[in-house]
Amino acid sequence: MAIPDNNGTGTSADWSIQTVVDEINPTTDDLRDCFFDSNTSLFNTTYQPNSTGSYNNLLNFRDYDGTTPSLKIFFATASNYTTATIACTNTNVNLGGMTVLYFSGTGAAPAIGDTVYYYPAGTVPLSGGGLGKWWGSFVGNIANSFRANSSGVITHLTPCTPSPGCLLGGTVDGTTKPNNYTDDNGTLTVSFVALWGTLTYSLDGGTTWVTPSIQLSPLVVTGLSSGSGTILLAGSGGWNCVTPALAYTVPAATYNVYPTYVMSSTSPWLYIAGTSGAISSQVVNTLGNIVLTSTANPIDVSSLANNGEMWIRTWQTSPAVVFGPDTFAVFQ
Repeated sequence: MAIPDNNGTGTSADWSIQTVVDEINPTTDDLRDCFFDSNTSLFNTTYQPNSTGSYNNLLNFRDYDGTTPSLKIFFATASNYTTATIACTNTNVNLGGMTVLYFSGTGAAPAIGDTVYYYPAGTVPLSGGGLGKWWGSFVGNIANSFRANSSGVITHLTPCTPSPGCLLGGTVDGTTKPNNYTDDNGTLTVSFVALWGTLTYSLDGGTTWVTPSIQLSPLVVTGLSSGSGTILLAGSGGWNCVTPALAYTVPAATYNVYPTYVMSSTSPWLYIAGTSGAISSQVVNTLGNIVLTSTANPIDVSSLANNGEMWIRTWQTSPAVVFGPDTFAVFQ
């Protein structure tokens, strides 16, 4: 809060050196350090300096407004350039050669009249210089070049058109094949670099987009069926950059029967993975007797509880393949 705009009259608005210390938070709690650690731009020039030109009186701090400005972060080129065009060219949404700055104002991006600061407390304004001092900047998907005066106030602003390019890239690291009867638990792993913003991906050519909960490389996509496809990666903060389509192939599932031991009282199902199309299965006991036939998948084997070890063989219609035999057992 600001120092009261009065001389301290003993009323509830009275203030003292302690009031100034609380406002400035100096290195040493005395008047000398209050001046050293203060921000000269926050003094009321009516009271500072004194009529003698000195800065040595407690009342110099009358109406001093040390309230921390509400500043917004943005990215700017670490160096300045001779033209707005060159500044835009050197604006890199992937953060190479960029630095963090802060601006006053209520807009989504810095605007003419806003003050630019080096620090979030708003204590050190950008030293703008003058002619030949253009910075490139971006925040979100807005890119501009700007010039500022010696107090850090933006005096000129030029939009960067087209916006700086995107370097988001991805590489398919590998896939794993499904191993369940529904053929839908394969995975795809993709490494990515130079992300700015929130990562999203699309498996249908950009019609729908998914935001993964983990925003770190590599991206692991689950729930895939066997077959070929493409994946697109996008960074929502970097001018909505989209990578070229990355091709991948999820291998066909390997035939397997699971679980080996079925508990009929809790989940009496035997699953057959790695087949396609219509199938028929036959279960044989240790005596060679057929105890169950089925065209379902999964198969309800609750009627086979406590029959000991059994064998299952499966016939696939198209293409014609015979799988098995595989052993399993059912318990109550």
